[in-house]
Amino acid sequence: MRSHRPWWAMVFYYTQDVTEELGPTAIMPGTQYYEKFLGDRGETILPTGKAGTMVLVHFDLWHKASLNVSQYDRYMLKFQFVRLRAPELPSWNHKKQELIIPEGASIVHRSLWQDVWDWLRGDKTAGANGQQAEEKLLQKWANELASPDASVREQAADGLGTGGEAAAGYAPVLGQLLSDPVETVALNAAYALGRLGQREPKNCSDCWKKARIWPPCVLPTDYRQAVLRLFRASGFAASRGCKTPGIDSVCTWKYR
Repeated sequence: MRSHRPWWAMVFYYTQDVTEELGPTAIMPGTQYYEKFLGDRGETILPTGKAGTMVLVHFDLWHKASLNVSQYDRYMLKFQFVRLRAPELPSWNHKKQELIIPEGASIVHRSLWQDVWDWLRGDKTAGANGQQAEEKLLQKWANELASPDASVREQAADGLGTGGEAAAGYAPVLGQLLSDPVETVALNAAYALGRLGQREPKNCSDCWKKARIWPPCVLPTDYRQAVLRLFRASGFAASRGCKTPGIDSVCTWKYR
């Protein structure tokens, strides 16, 4: 799983007029979250512009060279930027607190985008305090998680992620989708689990604070399997000698 928060960025600086015939760098908007190539599900565009144009893109965005069919060479300067600390306040002309999702988005990741939006605004209190969805709608999304249509499973997982603590009871079924063969479905399930609520098990206040060590502790039953799946999908492994790794066992979890 890639880091969804924009710590890195790139700027393509055009030293000359760039047309499609010159073969500009092709980019696929929104693909910075994926390890696998989206293929036909993704949109490919060729950013063009006059000399002096700067194209700002996410560092992990899928991109490639396109064919130069002109008789001229194309030149470009690439600048890379990295944040040294997380945002504390909005760094732009910020007027609205609510996230506005652009119309026509082919793949929707509302839970993920909301987290990025809150992070860029320096809002550390937003987290899982989202809107509380009605139980009837939550149940509809939960049923759709078993759909043979990947796009339906994808939207259902994303919907549950917007349900706030009211959707916490659906953590086990979301956890099963972490191993979904379609990456966009697994991605939505992972971020939905991260936004279901802020419940913390007793006597385990350090569990969520340590990024590299998972000490023994007891979680509510409905969370155990979901958290196990999330840890394995995120690259964690049980320590040696742990025959039956579990959240409430004596196993220690370390990042690979």
